[in-house]
Amino acid sequence: MGELTARRLSIIDLSSAGHQPMCNEDESLWITFNGEIYNFSELRSQLVAAGHKFRSQTDTEVILHGYEQWGDEVVRKLRGMFAFSLWDQRRRRMFLATDHLGKKPLFYAHDGQKFTFASEIKALLKPAFRRSSIRLRCMII
Repeated sequence: MGELTARRLSIIDLSSAGHQPMCNEDESLWITFNGEIYNFSELRSQLVAAGHKFRSQTDTEVILHGYEQWGDEVVRKLRGMFAFSLWDQRRRRMFLATDHLGKKPLFYAHDGQKFTFASEIKALLKPAFRRSSIRLRCMII
């Protein structure tokens, strides 16, 4: 795995438990998230009832446990504006998703060796990437 980094605007859970990147209990899943999940309380209740344990009050952790519970289908359950990346160590894959309307952008670049993504295009406009390799959104649902 490469490296996940995030700069977080803390709104829901201001404690250090909400810091990103965030992982699940066995560190097999890692997430970076930008946005807000409006129905996170409802989803959290469902996940707690299914046996998931939470360390924070964040909507980020709801996505993480939601992926454990529902896999890729978690995106269909989320209501809000969001973009996230989730590294699944067991499956050795990066799962990227944006909200259904694309309110939270997700830009990416691939130079043949390195795959980089960000919520702002200026993070990708460095000499290492040719502008022609930049795409507007990567949405996997």
